Amino acid sequence: MVPSKKHRCIEEYEELLEIVRRLIKESEEGSLIIVEGENDLKALKAVGIEGTIITYRSREDLLEKINTLKPIHVILLLDMDYEGEEKTMYLKKFLEGLVKNIDLTYWRMLKKFRIFGLTTIESIPKILDKMVK
Repeated sequence: MVPSKKHRCIEEYEELLEIVRRLIKESEEGSLIIVEGENDLKALKAVGIEGTIITYRSREDLLEKINTLKPIHVILLLDMDYEGEEKTMYLKKFLEGLVKNIDLTYWRMLKKFRIFGLTTIESIPKILDKMVK
């Protein structure tokens, strides 16, 4: 039997919710999350991620924050559009040697949700709302 569209949407919703839950846990455990802008930061806070989230403004600013915070685990959560992909790969290389663990896992998992219109981190709360309706 082929699952209905509604059933698939429920599964996708649960999967996205699980990603958010895991991000909340990682954040609570001290992982640093890097996003592109203030709206991304606000969106993560809106879904319950309360740990340290910083916005990427420039190399110098990021280097200063990394040297101050001295994170062991950094989660890169930049947008899933072309520009975001470029920035993600650039930041991964830039942070190598500065941070022990650079995590792209969540970013890769979120890319799956582009079919629902999720191309920016700031759209996570909107997509979750849309999937519920």
